[in-house]
Amino acid sequence: MTFFERVGVWFGDPQSDVDLELSGDQLVSVRRVAFVLLGLALGWWPLDPIVFAEKPHIIRGFAYYRGSVALLLCLLLALVTLSKSVAARPLRGFIPVAWALAAVTGAFIGSFGPPSTAWLGFLYPAMFFNIAGPSSLRTRVIGQAGGMLGLLGGYFLPYPQNRADSYAAVGVSFFVACAIIGVAAGHLAYRNLVLALTARRELRQNNEHLEDRVREQTRALADLAVHLDRASEAERKHIARELHDELGQELAALRFSASVARRRSEERADTSASLAQIETLIARVSATLRRVLQGLNPLPVIEHGPKRALETLIDDARAKGALAVEASIDESVASLDGERGALLFRVLQEALTNAHRHARASKVSVRVQSSDAGLELVVRDDGVGFDSTQRSMGMGLRGMRERLRELGGELTIASAPRDGTSVIARLPPYTAEPS
Repeated sequence: MTFFERVGVWFGDPQSDVDLELSGDQLVSVRRVAFVLLGLALGWWPLDPIVFAEKPHIIRGFAYYRGSVALLLCLLLALVTLSKSVAARPLRGFIPVAWALAAVTGAFIGSFGPPSTAWLGFLYPAMFFNIAGPSSLRTRVIGQAGGMLGLLGGYFLPYPQNRADSYAAVGVSFFVACAIIGVAAGHLAYRNLVLALTARRELRQNNEHLEDRVREQTRALADLAVHLDRASEAERKHIARELHDELGQELAALRFSASVARRRSEERADTSASLAQIETLIARVSATLRRVLQGLNPLPVIEHGPKRALETLIDDARAKGALAVEASIDESVASLDGERGALLFRVLQEALTNAHRHARASKVSVRVQSSDAGLELVVRDDGVGFDSTQRSMGMGLRGMRERLRELGGELTIASAPRDGTSVIARLPPYTAEPS
């Protein structure tokens, strides 16, 4: 561990690579300081003949000083602009130029008089300028030490009378004290900046990690919703097949047997009436079975195609007498495959059921239209509605939404209290594969 690392640990210097993050800010700071100082040096120059009209030696001194400062600042701006290595580490260019500026400034102030005339006191604030600089302890100490030596060297070396002044030692001791205070205060400010940047970086990394986890969980939940919806659809098809193949056939055979028995026993009125009643009950059970089968598995989609299946569903809603349904179904629906047709069937079935049971609607409009953008199913009711920003869609529609999304489509529900509900399902353009 180097001396500066030991001192940095003693000061509480956080171990961090934020210097690389600060290089952009350092470059901006160096350029701003250079432009401000250059503007002051050149902007004030025309005032010297007015302020020091009767002191030509002071005007000449200011001219030399301002010219030297302007040249050094132009050199600094050229370095940070033309050299990529200096622009990447701008303090490497700024510190040597700052030392030279300190030496020129010390020599300029030294020409006005010894420490006993208080001119040296004008240079004390220079030891505090580095406090705002975002730099590490090592860079700060090197920059401060070089600047202090440049100021003192420029002030004392060219002028023997300044070195012989009785207040020279006092002035130097004040310089050293100001330099130490400037380094300590600047390093504490830098330490707080580093801690803030480190905390911000960790927070950003944690947020990115959490966002990745949320995306993964959302993707997993979407896949699970699709899987559950498909598994439910498969289970409904299985149950419907079992009911259709087993119970349906048994009911058909029982109804046939009851019909034959009724015809053979027509001479006995009581037996005939009982058998007729049995036949009627069997017919009702068969009708109930057909409705259950339709609820479990969209058989009309398989038997008659998607378009006819949707029309059958609408006719059933009208037949119940609870809803007045206006429908417009595009002919292109007939070309949909089984999965897309069954999915639209389920969406319309769920929308009509919700409109009747929950929305207490009396009128529903169903529109299925095709365009270059794809196929769109829109179901609007005049029910009580709800606040769609406060309540999410049910599990049934949520699973259908994920299946639509998997096919490249989307499901949207728009509603407002006392303003009805709109269910909109969209599918991308689809071309039936040749059989």
